[in-house]
Amino acid sequence: MKASLLVFLFCLFHSCTIIDLQPGKLFSTTPSVEYEILNKEDSISICFSEDVDQPSVQSISCIRRNGIKAETTFDWEDGKKLIIIPAEELYRGLEYRLEFKGIYRNISGTEREASLSLPFYIHSSEFTPLEIMDFYPADGAVLNSAGPVRISFNKAVDTPSLSNALKISPPVKISKTWSAESENTLIIEADDDWDNLTNYRISLDENLCSTDGDPLYPDWDLSFYIEDGSSSPSVIQCGSCRRDRLSDFPWISENLENLLASQAVRIRFSEAMDQEKTESSFSITPSTAGEIYWIEEDLIFCPDLSFRSSQSFRLKITKDAESNNGIRMTDSYILDFVPAVAPLTLISLECSSPGGFILNEFSSTTFYDLPVQPVSPFDLSFHFTFSAPFTTDSEKQRVQDSLSFYEVFSSGGSPRTGLYSWSSDYRMTAIFSGFTADSDSDYYYLMDLKGGTQGIFNSEGSYMDETVSQLFRTVRQ
Repeated sequence: MKASLLVFLFCLFHSCTIIDLQPGKLFSTTPSVEYEILNKEDSISICFSEDVDQPSVQSISCIRRNGIKAETTFDWEDGKKLIIIPAEELYRGLEYRLEFKGIYRNISGTEREASLSLPFYIHSSEFTPLEIMDFYPADGAVLNSAGPVRISFNKAVDTPSLSNALKISPPVKISKTWSAESENTLIIEADDDWDNLTNYRISLDENLCSTDGDPLYPDWDLSFYIEDGSSSPSVIQCGSCRRDRLSDFPWISENLENLLASQAVRIRFSEAMDQEKTESSFSITPSTAGEIYWIEEDLIFCPDLSFRSSQSFRLKITKDAESNNGIRMTDSYILDFVPAVAPLTLISLECSSPGGFILNEFSSTTFYDLPVQPVSPFDLSFHFTFSAPFTTDSEKQRVQDSLSFYEVFSSGGSPRTGLYSWSSDYRMTAIFSGFTADSDSDYYYLMDLKGGTQGIFNSEGSYMDETVSQLFRTVRQ
């Protein structure tokens, strides 16, 4: 008796791979839980705890994707396990549903009600679905009657599959071409223009596939409205304005030819713009931090720091910028400009100590003799005269921090910074201590005043193109 029971349980286990004989549990399934990932070899099945009327079970059993019933066949094992076999391979990465909904009967004719819908995935062959990466116009946008529709895909599309997958409502004769710039971008144009004051809907479904046979996922649709008189936005003016928010940034010039460092850039568009998308498409190179403001159709850019002299900038607004109607710019807007800011130069370097000198030209390789004082080490006082003013304390401090003396070719030690003073915004005095002169050797010192984009500059945007260096010597006594 015990052996017979074991044989019975063994047969029961192998007749149904997933079975639950808990009281009241009439069937179990593979998949068994929501979003289960099945292996390729797993059977999609429903296993019953009683004998059932097979036709009534099959009539309410199916596999769906995107709400569409997949073509399947059925097989039964031992009269209690229904295996649902898809006619086509199920792909990894796509969501499917096992549905078992409705009334079925057991073998005695008793009706049972099922209400099952289980999402699941397949861990099968490699699969990258055909996807839409970008499209134009935006959903719900307003176009003029000649406007094209552009749809960009992640890979090459099987063109013949468009005939069943592409639907346009209301119907209109169209031309379909592939962009010369991007072979994966489809361009759709109405043969005789779109009908004015009409709302169109374009959709693509899974009948569209790539050249390697992968279907579109997910399905896609787009609605847009045709209204003649709407046009692509464009930049109609780009000039300078005052940094005066309270006065609404009044215009100074219609172009940037004489842009000063203290001014802002004002750009006027032909249409009221989608501010977020337009700001995302705006840039100035080299990268320039600043604040953006809007006054009606005008974008105002105020840099955090003044524009620099002798620096070439490129202002760019890509064609991703959109009007409030959802229409993109036809072409990117690019403008190169150089601010009209006088360059900063060191006009003269004067040593005001006894026996001093004035230099107007500077060299890091040809030395100039420093005046030697009676006792070493000794101090020397220098006056620096600039071509442009430093009007704020922070500007003056930057100049002081950018000035240094180093001893080179010897080991007497570098001079130390003493006192700084400014007799005007153009003239700085610096006292350095620790210069050495003796009878044993000559001593050499290199003065550096840092220039370039990381060097000294003023609030007008003037800066020195390069570091000013001068080699000095104290001759042996």
